[in-house]
Amino acid sequence: MTQKEKGYVGLGVMLVLAVGTVLGSEPLYKAIDSIAAGNISYEAGTYTGTAQGFGGMVTATVTVSSSGIESVELKGDSETPELGGAALEKLGPAFVEAGTSRVDAVAGATISSNAAMEAVGQALDQASGKIDVIEVAKTEETQEEAAPKAASDVSYEPGVYEGTGEGFGGEIRAVVVITDSGIDSVELTGDSETPELGGEALKKLPEQFTSAQSADVDGVSGCTLTSNGAKDAVQAALDQAQ
Repeated sequence: MTQKEKGYVGLGVMLVLAVGTVLGSEPLYKAIDSIAAGNISYEAGTYTGTAQGFGGMVTATVTVSSSGIESVELKGDSETPELGGAALEKLGPAFVEAGTSRVDAVAGATISSNAAMEAVGQALDQASGKIDVIEVAKTEETQEEAAPKAASDVSYEPGVYEGTGEGFGGEIRAVVVITDSGIDSVELTGDSETPELGGEALKKLPEQFTSAQSADVDGVSGCTLTSNGAKDAVQAALDQAQ
């Protein structure tokens, strides 16, 4: 074979590899991830990682042994239950089966899926010694138990206060009336919110704020961004009243 013919053969091989890489890049990356994961040694224990999801933070609690991932628990209380929430339920077992933080995203919940992968990756980086272990100061359960007490300890100056927050479609405004006994009433307006979703949420939330005597309430299902905007607006008003 002449030098020229050898050159053509080499060029052909390079083209085939390039096409194969483009068309099959995702499986190729997963194969590389799996091989790499098999070469990583972990310090047995339970590690926690976090990442920003669609509606809020996604937390991954990952238990590993010297042989790999034993279990993955994912939590994202601010994710849309029927989309992001459902995706997190599916992804936990997928991480264990894959033995890595790289898995297929759940259709329709890409942001939540990517957040889960990032959170699991962060936990595994701690387990492998790649980054320092992140100490969790308080569990979510402890924070929930402490919240009512913290709210009851806050004193407000009676008056009428206004605050704003960013909702799904635009600005949400809260008008909060404070009396000597606490939050008396909350009025929410958000003209740019979707009437049948965000608009309805703004009608339901005021009662929750007055009942909880706090801006820390459960959001309305399916209206996470509107709910978060309302909570931000009420909290801004309460900050003025303290």
